[in-house]
Amino acid sequence: MVPGPEIKVPSHFSTNTKTTTTAARIKRFGAKKAVKPLPGTANYVSNPRPPKGHLRPSTLGELPISINSNKDPRFVLYGDLYFQDDTFGVPPVNKVKGFTHYNVAFWMATSGPADNALAWTQATDEQRKKIKKAYNDAGIKLMVSAFGATDTPQTGAGLGNATKTANRLADFVRKYNFDGVDVDYEEMDHFAQGKSVPWLVTLTKQLRRRLPRDQGYLLTHAPIAPWFSKQIYKDGGYTEVHKQAGEDVDFYNVQFYNQGKDAYTSCDGLIWEGPKEWPSTSLFELAKYSHIPLDKLVIGKPALPTDAANGYVSKHDLGKCAQEAEKEGWKAGLMWWEYSKSFSAEQLKRVLFHWS
Repeated sequence: MVPGPEIKVPSHFSTNTKTTTTAARIKRFGAKKAVKPLPGTANYVSNPRPPKGHLRPSTLGELPISINSNKDPRFVLYGDLYFQDDTFGVPPVNKVKGFTHYNVAFWMATSGPADNALAWTQATDEQRKKIKKAYNDAGIKLMVSAFGATDTPQTGAGLGNATKTANRLADFVRKYNFDGVDVDYEEMDHFAQGKSVPWLVTLTKQLRRRLPRDQGYLLTHAPIAPWFSKQIYKDGGYTEVHKQAGEDVDFYNVQFYNQGKDAYTSCDGLIWEGPKEWPSTSLFELAKYSHIPLDKLVIGKPALPTDAANGYVSKHDLGKCAQEAEKEGWKAGLMWWEYSKSFSAEQLKRVLFHWS
């Protein structure tokens, strides 16, 4: 997850950059694009797409639910922009009451803490303890988001060892009093070449060893929705990551945006039938074909139209989509990129007004 301008790319690409209007940040971070394997390349697999209209309530069947089923929806918010009234990289707790998880961006494998995560390290232990208690008392888990679109945790110079990276990240989580970590891996080209799954599996398992559930630590991932498509990725993509390490992941903040102008912008495309470019990647398709428990699939969207190149859905429409999905057994929750003074718990209530 990272800000960047919308870019024009060939049809076989899909951009995956988050957009802000801050020119300096755009200049700093630039943009990355998700690469879709082409016919004839090593990582392309041509599986037939299920017939149109194949997935509807009457055809769902029994979908997977995890053992540790979540009873209440999660409301996840990322924070990368810094504001003058922030308290060491996180907003005053009254600004985000109503959310359940706040992910502080970013910890980077190439350089350590950056942006708001760096600001958090500049507080004293006592200051961090006080702020985190206020968040936890308000029902908000305070987590750190790792990597993002400008980091190269797998291919960066001197990196590549997933176990060592996991240990460094776990040490940071423990030292700076976070409730857990969100893995936002975005090495697009590497993933498209089929080289990322083993690394992600090793990273996830080692993070869970170092940050065990019985000590209260959370571990989430934030993949883009297309990465789950077994029709596109012959190594299984994130479906295979989940198959091998999903029991260690508490839930997925799935990025249903920045994948094409009209992708995932209607309830039909978001909930029932994913874009033709990204087959079997709607919410219920991920449950049915990737075997992801419904209560682990958090729907991720831009908080504001300017927060992404595309994929934004109004609060009213998003609430309607959530309501439609809930009727069929989903209630994992919603994620937004990113916090700003224009997006708050009041905006969250607008969604909940249509989802109750």
